[in-house]
Amino acid sequence: MDIRLAVEFFLFFLLVFWHLSDKSRRAIFFKRTLDENVIDGISLFIQGIIIPVSSYFLIYRLYDGLFPALKGTLKISNELGFLLNFVLVDFVFYWIHRLFHSRRLWGFHLVHHSARAMDVIVSSRNTIWTSFFFPYLWLNSYFIFILENKTGFVLSISITTMLDLWRHSSLFINPQSQVAKAISWFFVTPVHHAWHHSRSHSRVNFGANLSIWDRVFGTYLYAAQYPDDLGFNLKSDLKTKLLLPFKVERENR
Repeated sequence: MDIRLAVEFFLFFLLVFWHLSDKSRRAIFFKRTLDENVIDGISLFIQGIIIPVSSYFLIYRLYDGLFPALKGTLKISNELGFLLNFVLVDFVFYWIHRLFHSRRLWGFHLVHHSARAMDVIVSSRNTIWTSFFFPYLWLNSYFIFILENKTGFVLSISITTMLDLWRHSSLFINPQSQVAKAISWFFVTPVHHAWHHSRSHSRVNFGANLSIWDRVFGTYLYAAQYPDDLGFNLKSDLKTKLLLPFKVERENR
């Protein structure tokens, strides 16, 4: 197995184990409904298996068929390749994420915001269609296709994946500490993302890796505590949550 995938899987299971080691978190975790467990299982399969496989065997091959002359033509260093993913792709993600919070597209992402507690299992929770619209599939595949040296770019993909798992966990230092506040100047932390998942402030902190985009475009919120109103209650059935994003509805409370 590719070493980076092994590291990602190891971190995933480590965070799950750490989350379940606490009695109160464990009690909340095992109160999940059947719908939640089914959606999380399918979403994890899509995010962990279908998206990576599609990236190479479908999207990459599509670019190869459409633009064969572009293959390997972008000659930049590993350092620039890393920044290309960590900064530029993150910027694209920020705007697509904001679009999913617009009134017309909210149904595609509302299922993700039904999580009542933060943990790595819910990091992939969505309709079965949503993950295919994020740039990690089509934009990452494009850059891997045109880059001559892919090492730095691929390393950033792996780090971004691990940061996604981390920010959906509750593993963080005291958010009131100066160290936590300093980290928040650069990176999206679990505290940032918990507020993004709150019912009262779900249209803040759209960034994935970097908090700079939220600062620049006026969507930044940092509070030195975790919110206590996580997750919208949905009244749609399982089929609608998975397959019919435009019909997903939440309860008005």
